[in-house]
Amino acid sequence: MRVKLIFNLDNDIVLPVHYNSLVQGFIYNYLSDKSFAAFLHELGYGWNKRKFKLFTFSRLIGKYQIDKDKNNIVFKPPIYLILSSIKNEIIQELVANVVKESWIRLGSQEVFLDDVQFESFEKGPDKLMINMLSPLVVYSTNIVGQKKKTYYYSPWEEEFKEQIENNLFKKYQLINHDNVKRNFQIKPLFSSKEKPRIIMYRNFVIKGWIGKFSISGTPELLQIGYATGLGAKNSMGFGCFEVIEQGKQVPRIDPGIKKMYLKQ
Repeated sequence: MRVKLIFNLDNDIVLPVHYNSLVQGFIYNYLSDKSFAAFLHELGYGWNKRKFKLFTFSRLIGKYQIDKDKNNIVFKPPIYLILSSIKNEIIQELVANVVKESWIRLGSQEVFLDDVQFESFEKGPDKLMINMLSPLVVYSTNIVGQKKKTYYYSPWEEEFKEQIENNLFKKYQLINHDNVKRNFQIKPLFSSKEKPRIIMYRNFVIKGWIGKFSISGTPELLQIGYATGLGAKNSMGFGCFEVIEQGKQVPRIDPGIKKMYLKQ
């Protein structure tokens, strides 16, 4: 399930330039079941020694300007956020809570929820053109000397594709308790001269890629990617994408779900 939360305000919406942790905090804070929120934040769903949160979210999308002097991003309302998960209870828990509130807090900024739009998605074609709604992050961490060193891969390195495929395969096994054909390809549709986006998540530097990609492979793996994000650090707000290929299977907007929640 995927939900689009549209926020509004009579004035500008002012947030720090690097706001991923604030949006992530908003998601956990507005999960109505606090024991479930604690499980999701501290543990997640286990696969062997790996843990997955199985959700992702976009950047805040709308018109904005950067205030370099104050290190702020100033949005001109309305803005919206996409939250996506293969676990419907994550979306349901969040929406059940936020629709009851008159004002929603994003960090120290208060906004009001203007609209809620749901999408349901099913297995689609084996080739898609996509646009990243939040940076696509692929990395490995190695020990150099006595220190950990993180290396971020570019889309033109073979490890970039391999790590995304491995991530999707593991999430598929976790969700379905079954195997699936391992077949995944990804190609950037932008120049190799492009630079990665630099994001500060709390005190850590994260590098990711924004732009259009062509992806293909086993439809089940593409579905997992659409639902939970591509690459790493999905629950921190990375790897969320939209499908832009002409003739795609359009996600179904379901206003009936919205009405169900608004009656609560």
